[in-house]
Amino acid sequence: MALVLEPLAEKGGCTTRLVDLDSSIRLQHLQAAGVNVGRYFYEIAERVQVAGGQPDSYFDVALEALGGSIANLDNSGKLINQGLIAMMSHVVVASLLVEGDGVAVCEYVPVVLKNSSALDGQSRNQFRQQVVATSRSVHKKKFPSLETTSLADWYEKSIQPSRDLGYESGAIWAEELLSGLPLVQKMYVEARNYTDQGLLVAMEKSYELGTQLLPIKSPGFIADYVGLVAYLLLREDEKSWLIK
Repeated sequence: MALVLEPLAEKGGCTTRLVDLDSSIRLQHLQAAGVNVGRYFYEIAERVQVAGGQPDSYFDVALEALGGSIANLDNSGKLINQGLIAMMSHVVVASLLVEGDGVAVCEYVPVVLKNSSALDGQSRNQFRQQVVATSRSVHKKKFPSLETTSLADWYEKSIQPSRDLGYESGAIWAEELLSGLPLVQKMYVEARNYTDQGLLVAMEKSYELGTQLLPIKSPGFIADYVGLVAYLLLREDEKSWLIK
């Protein structure tokens, strides 16, 4: 639901309910992709339930979701929501393992990463390889394949190579995950200040704050974070949000 609703919010530099960035990233593509990935997150939730805690692995499902998200879309095979799919997988697992609000969920993400497996790390390598392989950039970045024992290990080892390749957003992203998504926490708290005005306004206000606080200009980065904020808000009181 969060991935379907996030594109509706007005966010400068992003496809929204009023603006399509280009023919391959239209509003209908983003919303259809959101519908397509729902079953993958359901599978992650099922694994948590069956395991009675964190499962032996879960990021292989995120890898499947990467391709599944664009099934039957007429967008020339361009991947959609790859950053959000990766981050959401960690946040969904955390949300099923910890009690409390969105801040508590974010703070638990580093625990999920540390308790993940080497198989998760391998799936994360494949995830990035697939993203790079399908990139339309003329100068594709050549990331190394990382030998890791967990997702925490993978993200720690990805920071310097990302910076060496000029991929600062990737380095910041890894640091954020390893430290409990502090920027998402701030955006989530900001969004909650606008609960009386509905989910769209709350998402738009969180986007404005995130854009101000992120040390680089990256609308897509903050848009992914808005998707996480939407999930955290819906998780608390889905029916209340949807009727506003």
